[in-house]
Amino acid sequence: MTQTNRLKIFYVAPAQAQTYITINEGFRQFDRFAQINVLARDVEAEPSDPENGVAYILPANATGDHWGEAKKNALAFYDQGWQIIEPQEGFQLWVESEKIALVFSGEDWIDLPVSKAKKLGVNSEPDNINRLSVKSDAELLTHDDVTPGTGDARKIINKRSAEHTASVVFQNAYQGRTELGLMGEDAFAIKTSSNGSDFNTSFRLSAEENVIELFHPLKINHSEVLSNADKPVFVANIASANTSYADNSLIDLSASLDTHNAFDSSKQAFVVPASGIYFIQVGIVIRSVSSNVTIVRLRAFKNDTLGQPVSAVTADANITTVNDSSLLQLQAGDEITLRTTFNDANGAVKFFPSSRLLIYRVA
Repeated sequence: MTQTNRLKIFYVAPAQAQTYITINEGFRQFDRFAQINVLARDVEAEPSDPENGVAYILPANATGDHWGEAKKNALAFYDQGWQIIEPQEGFQLWVESEKIALVFSGEDWIDLPVSKAKKLGVNSEPDNINRLSVKSDAELLTHDDVTPGTGDARKIINKRSAEHTASVVFQNAYQGRTELGLMGEDAFAIKTSSNGSDFNTSFRLSAEENVIELFHPLKINHSEVLSNADKPVFVANIASANTSYADNSLIDLSASLDTHNAFDSSKQAFVVPASGIYFIQVGIVIRSVSSNVTIVRLRAFKNDTLGQPVSAVTADANITTVNDSSLLQLQAGDEITLRTTFNDANGAVKFFPSSRLLIYRVA
């Protein structure tokens, strides 16, 4: 009597007696293979009193009168007795104890491959926003050594246009704390937040300008490094070579570089924009227009109070050049001016336009 090729169901022979036996056995075989549902795949001992209709995938070390003789990965069906069936490649089933679907590869039961899915959750429930959801202590993304690949491992996050966002967000208790990526533009930025809703930019790298911007103090070995926002620079020259300056005269300046718009021309004063230690350098080209003048000092005044001298030079009818510098502790809002002081109160000097004042914050 012949059988079907795959499930080995007996055909009814012509003029066969008790055909219902053959037909009923075929129904039983269909019942076993249609929508296969097994209880588990890790039960080793053959149950002594199973219910009709239960099924198992047998492990390698299965024991019992029927299970002990079966091969690993065989299907054990109970229907008024155990039926042991070797699976064929492509068989699919559901494992009740694990809530997973498996397919037989020809050698082993493996997770059912998914080539396309609208949602996917790993130990988690996805939703319409987070269509891929994973709950795991760690995830591994590595290079392809199976196909094999090139050895590279490039992960791509693509956005539709410049004004959209392609970023990675790090959270604490589902509240954002740090976001990095291309956020609303094509500049790479890092933003931080203390409450999960208000984010402040800490770092920005512009691809077009090739410029790095820091929005918070930078520290190296626990020492603060000044950012551009905290490091004002001011450069000025003597406004006119024709101006004669007497004792205690306020020097007229012409700013050539003022990164923080800190120069008040009405007061001829550099108004300190940020507290710190400032380096002040003066390069003087000077000559006396009075024989009475001997020693000339150019002093930096803070808030109209006599400060530390930053240069001292003997002035006579000849042109004299001297460079000097000083470090001053300044507070935001302090006004820095330059004035002349003479050893001899009577007399006057002139400064050439190449004379220069430089101020910048160093700490």
